[in-house]
Amino acid sequence: MSDGLNEARAMRVAEIISDFRNLQHYIAQINASPSAEEYYLEGYALLRQCAVEAQSVLAQPFSASAASPRGDSEMEKQQLRS
Repeated sequence: MSDGLNEARAMRVAEIISDFRNLQHYIAQINASPSAEEYYLEGYALLRQCAVEAQSVLAQPFSASAASPRGDSEMEKQQLRS
């Protein structure tokens, strides 16, 4: 299976994870200042909820407990398939 696709897939997964983390940073930094009558509108409530959730995701450390410490390629393939 040395067709070069594994490296390309690994790079793509790394790019997607990086993009997700960047989006989390941008969402966590959103600071909307609605007026008093707009504060409880659905859009602003959702925006505040997303910002709080993004901050909590960024505050949690990454845990790679499912990864194989030996670098077992078959186990890694199985994880990517599921």
